[in-house]
Amino acid sequence: VSQSRYQLEIYDFDVTSYYPKIILNQGLYPYHLGPNFLRVYNKIVQTRVAAKQKGDKVTANSLKIVVNGSYGKLGSKFSNLYSPDLLIQVTLTGQLSLLLLIERLELAGIHVISANTDGIVVKPRRSQVEQMQSIVKQWEYDTKYEMEESRYLALYSRDVNNYIAIKKKFDKQNKVWLVKLNLS
Repeated sequence: VSQSRYQLEIYDFDVTSYYPKIILNQGLYPYHLGPNFLRVYNKIVQTRVAAKQKGDKVTANSLKIVVNGSYGKLGSKFSNLYSPDLLIQVTLTGQLSLLLLIERLELAGIHVISANTDGIVVKPRRSQVEQMQSIVKQWEYDTKYEMEESRYLALYSRDVNNYIAIKKKFDKQNKVWLVKLNLS
């Protein structure tokens, strides 16, 4: 099978530690806990991101529950973190920030095929890839968030939470995306 037939790519961009980064970038903390909350929370978020980058899945996944759970506890009356005003601010900031990126891409004629709470899936024409990358980089600069990129050869979705993706592998050493098809 000719590989050129499979060169169409679908791009998945997820924001790294999105809701925790919103909390930190905006300096949000439950009033009754004071600004020291941010110092402790930032340390946990940074430890998680570093563990993820090192491939330490146990630490990264454990701390993911802690940092995302902390966001969720902003809405729990039974939590010491309870602060519904912050929950709304974080949620709306996240949604509106992603809508800003989607708008920029769509206005450039680059098709966004799916979105969720912390990322988007984009299907650009080959001629639009460089422009898409530029728009994403500008959005990262404007918002102070970072994207993690994955690439798919195909995506079959029933809805945003139920899908099958045929993923491309990234060779970190050579910094290239690989196409490995096993058609036997």
